[in-house]
Amino acid sequence: MRMAGTQAYTPLISPFPLYSSLFISVFLQYLCSSDTRFGNKIHFEVFDHDRMTDDDFIFMTNLDFQEIWKNEIDTWLRPTESNSGSLHIKATCAVLVVWVDAAKNLSEPDTFVRVIVDDVKKESTVRERTKDPVYREGFVFLIRNPWTQKLRLEVIDRRRTERRLGRVEVDLNSVLNEPKLEVRGKEFDLQDSGDEEERATLKLNIILRILKKAATETNERVAVE
Repeated sequence: MRMAGTQAYTPLISPFPLYSSLFISVFLQYLCSSDTRFGNKIHFEVFDHDRMTDDDFIFMTNLDFQEIWKNEIDTWLRPTESNSGSLHIKATCAVLVVWVDAAKNLSEPDTFVRVIVDDVKKESTVRERTKDPVYREGFVFLIRNPWTQKLRLEVIDRRRTERRLGRVEVDLNSVLNEPKLEVRGKEFDLQDSGDEEERATLKLNIILRILKKAATETNERVAVE
C-alpha cells in the first residue's frame, strides 16, 4: 500500500494451491493516491511471487476511498479487467490525517515541520523569513494501533543544521476520546521551545478514522479467492 509516501506489503501467502499440483506464493501490493479528499480509489494488485524471475501480475481491483469513511470494510472486491479471482478485504487499521496550519512566536525564521509516526517521517516545505509561519499542509499516515501509537511533530530551523526549535507529542489514544475522533484548530504549546513567558505554539487539525471497529482474527484480514 502506498499512501502519501507510505508503502507497505502483505507477507507472502504460501503455499496456495492453483492449477492442480502447482503451489505459488501470492502477495498483494497496495497502491493508494496521495490525495484522498475527493473520492480517489485505493488500488490493489495481486502478483504471483517468483524468486528467480520478476513477479507475475495476476489481477487488479480497487476500492473507493469514500467507503473507508463509513468505518466498516468487510467485502469481496472483483477484478477490474478480469472475470477470475476476487479479493476479500477486512480492514483492521486506521487512517490518520494531520493538517499543520501555522506556528507562532518561534525563536528563529526559515523553519519547516517534521511529522513523525513511528519510523515514518514527513516534512512540510520551508517557510522563510518569518517567526510566525503559515504552513497549511496535510499529511496522511496508516495507523496499526491508535491505542498505543503516538504522533510527534518537530519544528526545525533549516539554517542551523536542522536544529529543533520545539516539539509536540500527541497520544493517538487521546484522539479516540474526542467527538468524531477529531481535534480541530487546536494550538499546541511547543515543548523545549525555550521561552516560558511567550510560549511558541503549533496549530493543528488531527483526524482519525478507524477502518473497522470490530476486531477480526489475524488470519482472516486478507484472503484471496
